[in-house]
Amino acid sequence: MSTFSLLHKPLPILRPIALMAGVLFSGGPASACYTVKIENTSQQEIRVGWGAIGCGKVWEGEQMICTHSTVASGTTKSYDFPWLTTAPSIFVYFNYQGKDTDKYTKKYFGNRARFQYNLKDGKFTTRHGFVPESAPHCHEHYTIHYSQEVLQSQWNEIRTQALKQAHDAGDI
Repeated sequence: MSTFSLLHKPLPILRPIALMAGVLFSGGPASACYTVKIENTSQQEIRVGWGAIGCGKVWEGEQMICTHSTVASGTTKSYDFPWLTTAPSIFVYFNYQGKDTDKYTKKYFGNRARFQYNLKDGKFTTRHGFVPESAPHCHEHYTIHYSQEVLQSQWNEIRTQALKQAHDAGDI
């Protein structure tokens, strides 16, 4: 029997194996593996994108986004990452209005802040310069507490960056 005929007339034992493999690979990604929740206790709404290797959407210019949502002040949203997604990143965007805005944050950042949280040592952090981790196993639950203090600290960081860019560009 030739190889060609084996491909077109699979042996009876291969049919159940092929069927089981098909169910595993088609059904697995739909089930939840780990959850990341955002608790927004700040005084303004934020926009959040849940991303990971294995997701294929684009949102706010970010690649590999699984889903995104607006999280109003005083509310909580979570996302269950599917099986086979790795190296999760959470993207938080907010627009800043009010007394803390200035012409430099408006010119260089459009009064818009973007922060990325990656998993490191079992928690999500905005530290830079490290390789993001993956959840060690399924059924993990993570929470990012997004308070007014965190928002203000991040906005101050954006203002500092804007002033540095203005200084480097000779605007100051």
